[in-house]
Amino acid sequence: MAEPIVHHRSPQFYAVVAEVEEGLKFLFQTKNEVLILVASGTGAMEGAVTNFLSALEMALKDLGYPVALGAGVKAAELVFSS
Repeated sequence: MAEPIVHHRSPQFYAVVAEVEEGLKFLFQTKNEVLILVASGTGAMEGAVTNFLSALEMALKDLGYPVALGAGVKAAELVFSS
């Protein structure tokens, strides 16, 4: 408990992160890249949705809003710039 704090931009911190990533690869039995999110579950969900939406934003614009209105849901139309 009386150890000095390891700064998040120090070589020691990068070494710890690399070790943790390798441990996670073993834990999940993968050779693929493992991502560590420094966020709450909400932050992880936001990241997932944001990346998902970029690929499907036209489908959401063309289908999601009219379907929501048809179901009687109060919805705001999403407007994406081209």
